[in-house]
Amino acid sequence: MAHSEARPENKAKSTPVMASELAAMGKKRADELVDMQREMMERLQDASRTWAERVQAEASLASSFAAKLTAARSVPEAASVVQEWTSRRMEMAAADASRVMTDTQNAIQTTARFWTEAWQPNGKGGGIS
Repeated sequence: MAHSEARPENKAKSTPVMASELAAMGKKRADELVDMQREMMERLQDASRTWAERVQAEASLASSFAAKLTAARSVPEAASVVQEWTSRRMEMAAADASRVMTDTQNAIQTTARFWTEAWQPNGKGGGIS
């Protein structure tokens, strides 16, 4: 015959205070997540606007280059146009590289700040004390 033993209950009883603290902590974390997502979205929108402007500048440069090259009446004049265009393209490429680094760095900082603050004891993130 099976022997049944009475086991003591090991279930932790939650008090109303404990439940409300957990709910407040959960709400705080959700609010922080929403704030981080909003900040990331703003940064992405800024980057998107900047890159759209950059594409327009590239199209304008190409159009200008084509018009100047077509209007060139000699090889030295055409060479000067190509040199001017090459110089401008190099400037734009350097600015692009700088912008990519800045955008990436900002995204990493935003994400790192969120995760760092999320688990600070007694800090903004409401992590474990």
